[in-house]
Amino acid sequence: MRAKKYFVGADSHVWSYNGRIAGVDRETNNAVVTYLEEEGPWDGYINLGDVYDMNVISAHNKGRLKLVEGQRLSADFDAGNAYLRQHHEAAGRPKEFHLIEGNHENRIERYIQVLPELDGIVNLEKNIPKFVKVTKFWTDHELLNVGKATFIHGINTGSRQVATALRDYGTNVFMGHTHRRELLSLRHHGPDSTKVAESLPCLCEYGQPYLKGSPTQWQQGFAVFYFWPNGLFNYTVTSIFDHAFISPTGKYYDGKKDRPQTRLVL
Repeated sequence: MRAKKYFVGADSHVWSYNGRIAGVDRETNNAVVTYLEEEGPWDGYINLGDVYDMNVISAHNKGRLKLVEGQRLSADFDAGNAYLRQHHEAAGRPKEFHLIEGNHENRIERYIQVLPELDGIVNLEKNIPKFVKVTKFWTDHELLNVGKATFIHGINTGSRQVATALRDYGTNVFMGHTHRRELLSLRHHGPDSTKVAESLPCLCEYGQPYLKGSPTQWQQGFAVFYFWPNGLFNYTVTSIFDHAFISPTGKYYDGKKDRPQTRLVL
């Protein structure tokens, strides 16, 4: 029996400032890219959303132009595209390469609602690589189902996000959005029928500007899923500390040593 192997990451928050990629943790990304290259082949890649931060069109910055000085929407697309192309190549160009639309990607849709004349010009799908399959979670509440697992971006930000998802979907559901790991199971009658919901870690920098130094529950990391032919699955979640981790196969990866940080460039 051959299981299909999928990499699952979330919340990279890539944007651009004066021609430099920002938001994503570059050293952590170094380690993840090396891992993707060495641990293939991969049957699939799933990003749970908020790859494209879109800070330049955030409603939080409306009327505060100094906050977005040196930022351009086209450069944000270029930065996010460079990130996804790097992961696509590192993973061996899997045919199943998914991006779930998060609330930050959805900023594009909200922007078009205000400026409808830009519809068809700034849309997400029009400006990202063709190999990326987009699941419009925030716009149309589309779900990505692989085997007996459902993948979403997530909606709630409070401590009950996982409990709410487990109640609302009633299946095994995995999400990002809160940048922290949280797991809850729902009991069912009968063997092998328990359902789980889990919030997975992030891949962005811890010190995002809007935090202003406030404490968080954030954790960097990623997940690897193995899907059986019948849809059942096993998965592991790997936490990343100081830009390094020990993979599920026991190998050590250190993003400060694996490759030059200039690997991810516009």
